[in-house]
Amino acid sequence: MKALRLVFDTTWLEELVIALQKQGVDFDVAGFRKQVFSEVWDELVLKQRIRHIVICLSEVLPEEYSDALPILETIAKDFSGLSHLVFPYFIELHGLERPVESLPALARLTLGSSSEFAVRPFIESNQSAVLNLMLQWTQHPNAHIRRLASEGCRPRLPWGRALVALKINPEPLRPILDALRTDNSLYVRKSVANNLNDISKDHPEWVLDWCIQRHGQSVETDWIIKHGLRTLLKQGDVKALSLIGYKNPNGVSVENWTVASEVVIGQKIGFQLSLNLENFIGQKVRLEYAISFVRKQKIPYRKLFKISEFFAITAVKSINKHHDFKPISTRTYYPGKHKVELLVNGVVMAESEFMLSENRL
Repeated sequence: MKALRLVFDTTWLEELVIALQKQGVDFDVAGFRKQVFSEVWDELVLKQRIRHIVICLSEVLPEEYSDALPILETIAKDFSGLSHLVFPYFIELHGLERPVESLPALARLTLGSSSEFAVRPFIESNQSAVLNLMLQWTQHPNAHIRRLASEGCRPRLPWGRALVALKINPEPLRPILDALRTDNSLYVRKSVANNLNDISKDHPEWVLDWCIQRHGQSVETDWIIKHGLRTLLKQGDVKALSLIGYKNPNGVSVENWTVASEVVIGQKIGFQLSLNLENFIGQKVRLEYAISFVRKQKIPYRKLFKISEFFAITAVKSINKHHDFKPISTRTYYPGKHKVELLVNGVVMAESEFMLSENRL
């Protein structure tokens, strides 16, 4: 898989040079190329490359921010995706003291990729004023700008700096979430759900209260609620499961639960079972399994994996599942005693231990 930072390559730089020249920017092209591809270039990760490029760009654009901004916005129209992120970052780096100019520019730039990272320092600087502006963005006809209203203020945005004040008190986000709860764009609704999911990690009761009050108001809102509660659902939160329609699995039983006693790193472990649903016909079933992984610190790490969701329509359902212990970049496996659990509607119904062993020669 190509590293994300490699989007900023010689082709991208030449496109930037051409775009600058089209706008009549007078600069030393050879010197600019050399400055960007400096001795440290190959060592820089994605966000470091973005910052480095913006610093180089600052040397060739007009010194006065008000003069540089329209040129920057015009150039940005030639780029999209990851390669576009340098333009909002320019505003983050140079425009924090000029919010009247900067924030509308970020809204316009979000059409090319996203300004969700660049808007966050503005929120930290003047939370009330910026959130009020973002509330206005929730009514914008363009879905990208409506999404920015939610995505930019997520308390725990991945890759972005955490908004500590909103992690402590999410109440200022309520008007924005309310305004977007019936949005017709899935792109926007995903962001609202992600915002709720962020909040649930610090304030589960706040999120549950929001969801309970609004559940059943519309198909769009119910979709947001289900996806916004995903962390609480994985944790087996009774209120969250009940709200989504997952009743306590009284009367459900697990039969013929079989798990291999040992698996080698790099291979798969299998488990089989029969789920007796005779007394649960017509009810929603959420089937998951959890594995408690051994870690280097010897403290187990428990992670849930979804198997399926369905309505019980037959008395018996057979399950045959495998978990792959092939090494991946986001998880390191350590040999030792592990545990696998089967969960029905958030309730552990069966469990077994197994040994994870090193590769054998």
